[in-house]
Amino acid sequence: MPGNPKHSSEGRITNLHLPNLTVVNTYLPSGNRTADRHNYKLEFQDDLKTHCEQLRITRDVILVSDFNTIRNYTDVLQGLETDIVDQFPSTTTPDEKTWLNSLETLFTDSFREKYSQTGATWLIKAPNQQHYPFWRIDYIWVDKRIPVKAYDTRVEAPEQEPLSDHLKIQININFNYLLEVADEPYYPHGLEFDNQTGTMMTVRNTPIKLQRNTSS
Repeated sequence: MPGNPKHSSEGRITNLHLPNLTVVNTYLPSGNRTADRHNYKLEFQDDLKTHCEQLRITRDVILVSDFNTIRNYTDVLQGLETDIVDQFPSTTTPDEKTWLNSLETLFTDSFREKYSQTGATWLIKAPNQQHYPFWRIDYIWVDKRIPVKAYDTRVEAPEQEPLSDHLKIQININFNYLLEVADEPYYPHGLEFDNQTGTMMTVRNTPIKLQRNTSS
């Protein structure tokens, strides 16, 4: 995906490569403007998913993005569903919603997995010049191989008038939990535990400085 001539001119994606984990941070196009941009967004979506699938062959992936799409009306503040359809028709088109929900084959919607409230991340400016949460179009999708108990995602409300029309969404990952002793312990993709040395090893048997927590 990075370096793809179809997308490189728009600078929409960065990859942060950590040992056995990649964070894909991207900004999906808005398909609202013209039919051509809508079609480009569909093409970008498909290429992005393929990129994530290829990364998952050797590592776990976390996908972070402003998707400019809602999954369903749970992501819209109650009573505003009609406003969404009227003002932002692209964000509710079946093809975009279907693609966004198809990510569940690879990832867990980290916020929706734990919270039922809207969790709106995008702000609309009212006539009184105040910003109000409107809908959730920013998501952190976590590789399904990472246990849900190992992370928590939250949307942070601003303490003062925000400088952006988006609220901050963050994820906290407990890497110690991932290495705890369990009946079926999770190891980051591509790692294995060496019982003799008590260290995590890569599949190439190159030791890394990471130890599983054996305390009770």
